[in-house]
Amino acid sequence: MGDTESSSFAKYFGAVVFGITITYAYVHFGYQPPVAFQLAGKATSEAIVTTAEVDLYNPSAEDSIRQRAMAVVLGQQPELLIELNQELDNQILFELLRRKALRKAKVLKQEMSAYEKALSHPALRARLETKYNVTDTVSLKRSMMLAAIKDAPFLYWYLNRQFPNSTENGFVEIVMASYKNEMRRSTIALRDQQPRAPH
Repeated sequence: MGDTESSSFAKYFGAVVFGITITYAYVHFGYQPPVAFQLAGKATSEAIVTTAEVDLYNPSAEDSIRQRAMAVVLGQQPELLIELNQELDNQILFELLRRKALRKAKVLKQEMSAYEKALSHPALRARLETKYNVTDTVSLKRSMMLAAIKDAPFLYWYLNRQFPNSTENGFVEIVMASYKNEMRRSTIALRDQQPRAPH
């Protein structure tokens, strides 16, 4: 690698690190960089927003173009996105969280098909029966699924937050039916609504 390439890579890497640092500071503390650092970015951002707004507010634009223009505008104006989310009673945030939880739930549901194979090995099955203190196959698989849910911090947090009156057994039901219920409260009829002991 030549000196020019090394220098270019170092600048690129430095810019990425700076961007990550500034983003973290903004998300966690609301910190805005000093004006001197913002000027170039602000000029570029305003040019991008102005360009996108031409299509966003163009009465003859197709919906697909308008949607991409909206994505650009909101991507360049996080405060506007926060304001819209608040006006919509946090529905944008909730939907983003739901989609993340759904992706993880579907992964765990798919992994459950491997439980049968694991349980077909007598030595492994014996260890799992001892670990979960159950012997029948259905209860054993459900115990393994609950352990997998608890090992997925975001999904477990999401289930606790969205379904606070569900039991952990209910969490297993929700994940098992995730392809059908899509982790939406409106499509989940919880059969077990007793509150859980605090943890």
